[in-house]
Amino acid sequence: MAARKRTQAAATGGYVVRASISGTRDGKDWPKPGERIDLPEVEASDYLAAGFIEKAVTDTTPKAPSTDADEGGASE
Repeated sequence: MAARKRTQAAATGGYVVRASISGTRDGKDWPKPGERIDLPEVEASDYLAAGFIEKAVTDTTPKAPSTDADEGGASE
């Protein structure tokens, strides 16, 4: 049986670490709880199920368009 190889080509998503994870991943320490990490969906599914990570919430609030007054600062 061939071993499943992790590739960077797999889709990634933003996640937030919920619990302290010991050891390293790809030679780097795991982020601390509250910090973000990008993981392939296949790998993330196991950590999601175990409660170690959660999907990161992205801000979808539209930004107000800038005006000339916002860019120029105070005029004298």
